[in-house]
Formats: sequence, structure tokens, C-alpha cells
Amino acid sequence: MKVKNVDLLVVLGSQIIQEENGVWKPAEHTAMKIEAAVICWKRRLAKKFFISGGYNVGIRYNPKQILQPPNFSFEALAKSRWLGPSEAQVICEEMVKKGVPQEKIFLEELSTTSEENAEMLRIILKRTTFQGIKKIGIMSLLYHLQRVASLFKERIPEVDFLLAEDLLAMDGQVGRVVNFYRSPRGGQEWPYEKIRELLSLGRSLKEML
Repeated sequence: MKVKNVDLLVVLGSQIIQEENGVWKPAEHTAMKIEAAVICWKRRLAKKFFISGGYNVGIRYNPKQILQPPNFSFEALAKSRWLGPSEAQVICEEMVKKGVPQEKIFLEELSTTSEENAEMLRIILKRTTFQGIKKIGIMSLLYHLQRVASLFKERIPEVDFLLAEDLLAMDGQVGRVVNFYRSPRGGQEWPYEKIRELLSLGRSLKEML
């Protein structure tokens, strides 16, 4: 499976969960993106990382479950910083534990939606610090990419997309991906045996979009 090298890999934030001891950890779909990003670092597929994910506890989910509907009120946003860490912080800490140098990771901790992920990336890329970066990749999951791809392309036409599932398969984790899709994701069922077939053949799940 061929994965393009990028100068900057953008990892989109997602749910974090609080354990009984009070420690915050990534939910499984978040952990999959983290591990895929680490694989990119170890295989020299990404030079730097941009982690986009704000303080979403009390807005999109509480410590243990998703909120339906989310609460985007001013009060919830103001309070969220004191209820738990940002998604970007938790993702960064896990990546550092797995060997990615902290100085290679930039945190964007304001966004609470995919639209805001894309808009904050567009704005921050204008900073002098990022002017030398040419190849930008967006790390997502299959079920999420079909919804967010246009949000990024509208703002930053030159971005490319990397699927976490493809990277995990390159690392011998096809079974993990298949088990993940045995349950509905993004509000729909996915043909997990087709996913197994493609990944086992070294083909990207982008073929399913």
C-alpha cells in the first residue's frame, strides 16, 4: 500500500474518556488515529504534526458518553476548559509516550467541530512558522473522511488525506480495524468483510468512498 509522505500531518481530535481513577484516555477511534500517526512518524511518512481538537467535555460528550444533541452554548464552552483536558493535549501526550518528539507536535485547542478544525487550520497555516510547509495530510477514519473531506478541500485545496485504517493495516493490525467496523460507525453499517479483503490485499479503504 502506497502512502504519500507529508511535511505536516493533521490529526483531527475526537472523543476522550475519563477512567475511574480520573485519568483521561482516548476512545478507541481516537486511539486508532494516534497509533496511525505514530506509524507515520516511525516510517518517516510525516515530519511534523498538527493536532486539532479543543475542550469538548460538556459540549460534545461527558466523561463517559456522547451528548445528543451537543451543547454549543457560550456557557458550555466557557466551562469546558475546567471539566477536562483538550482532545489535542491527550492525543499529544499519547504520541509522545509512543516516541514522537514533543517539539514536532503543534496543538490547536480551540476547535469543537470538524468545520472549526478546517477553519483553524486554514488560519494558522498563514503564520510565518508554517510558510515552508508544502505537503499537508489530513489523518481521518473511513467513516469520518467522507463527511469532512470537502470541508478541508474548500479551505485548503492542496491537502491530501490519509486513512488511519490504511496505516494500521501496514502495521499488521487488519484485525483491529475489522473488529472496529463490526459495529455501526458514523450512523451506518460498514461491510467489514470487504474492509478485511481490501486491507489484506494491501489496498486503501479510500476505494470504498
